[in-house]
Amino acid sequence: LKILEIEAELQNDFDILRKERLSKMETTADLYEELGDEEKALAVLKRVLRARHGKDSGTLNKMGILCGSMGDHKRQEKFYRESARVSSSSAPLFNLALAQRERGETEKAAATLEQAIERRKDAAYLVLKAKLAEDGNDSKKAKKCLKEAFEIFDPVCELTDWELHWYVSAAKMAGDKKKSKKAENERKRRLSSKNESAQDDSVLPAVKAGALKEC
Repeated sequence: LKILEIEAELQNDFDILRKERLSKMETTADLYEELGDEEKALAVLKRVLRARHGKDSGTLNKMGILCGSMGDHKRQEKFYRESARVSSSSAPLFNLALAQRERGETEKAAATLEQAIERRKDAAYLVLKAKLAEDGNDSKKAKKCLKEAFEIFDPVCELTDWELHWYVSAAKMAGDKKKSKKAENERKRRLSSKNESAQDDSVLPAVKAGALKEC
């Protein structure tokens, strides 16, 4: 219903500013994705990308995420690399490294991740680096990466949902029960808060926090 409402508005209201029009189109893409219709979501984002002359890193990154969820690894990598090419964002390279690891391409993932870290040394990136080290049976390197990650992470209550996801993963890898419990309690608190907000019909469902990063 929300999609139909937005599409009708875009079709009938010619006074909507270009920036607002593209923003509404992105909202419909997000809603299509929530409904599980990735193809329609991707089609909408292609229109948004054309309107932005093909050089919008955030849109390209989203398209990479969608292609990954559809199992289209070739286009997934293409969009991530193009997103990285048109901007200095580290997010698409991190997402590509994560995708490569999931496909068992450990060496490629490690090389891509290093490119992401060169752009931005993020705590979550170091957690992924620790995972890759574990994949290569290098426990010493994994522990070193986790130690450095915890030094960079902000206090748990100040982390974004995406950062909290990676903090929880790091705590479990390190076997730190105290950190794990603190992080899980914070996650439960946020979920409870979101459920209360969702009772308001005007509030769109929150995007699920996961391992992938938006630009």
